[in-house]
Amino acid sequence: MKRKLLVGLAAMVFFGAGTAWAQVVSLSGTHQYTKPQGAPATFTETFAVPNSVTDFVLYVQNGNNAKDEVKNFTILLNGQEVLSSRHMTSSKIQVPVTLLPENTLEVTLKGQGGNSLFVDVQGTVVEKK
Repeated sequence: MKRKLLVGLAAMVFFGAGTAWAQVVSLSGTHQYTKPQGAPATFTETFAVPNSVTDFVLYVQNGNNAKDEVKNFTILLNGQEVLSSRHMTSSKIQVPVTLLPENTLEVTLKGQGGNSLFVDVQGTVVEKK
């Protein structure tokens, strides 16, 4: 009995030694961008990426539960267009992106005022235990 217990404990230590855990973190913070009345509005955010973060995704929700959707928008990441209203096939979308150590996110909203876009850039922290 003791031997089986020791073998079992040894196996748990051996197989558990290489385990890792992953946690999704927000890099830019979730922002709600609301179009004011009048001319197009551009919002700019900057954010850094820690070395331990990988697998980056841009998450966008257009409107609040399919209401108040922005009909015309563009999202640039480090000067390159990564998403626009013509790419939206549903009210929520996620796009894999490549990030730099320092990043600039630029969101331009056009059209009528009062409509909102929710934007977040997330990454995954993987740590070995």
